[in-house]
Amino acid sequence: LSKIYKKNGFIVAELENEVVGFCRYADSNEFTPNMHDIDCEITALYVKTDLKYNGIGTKLFQFVVNEFKSQSKSKMILWC
Repeated sequence: LSKIYKKNGFIVAELENEVVGFCRYADSNEFTPNMHDIDCEITALYVKTDLKYNGIGTKLFQFVVNEFKSQSKSKMILWC
């Protein structure tokens, strides 16, 4: 993984100038307003098929979790 870009609730993983994965997240419960105890969520996580099982998804997920922790978020929902 050569770069991770973050902007407006998206992070994008890049390898050798090619997008190989992304994660969409919200530091609120904007997609689940009826769930009042949730304060952050991951709504999408994608890794290019031929690059799965190389740790890219884990890095994207951990990046977002660390982002939430830095904002003192404590209850996340993960859409599957």
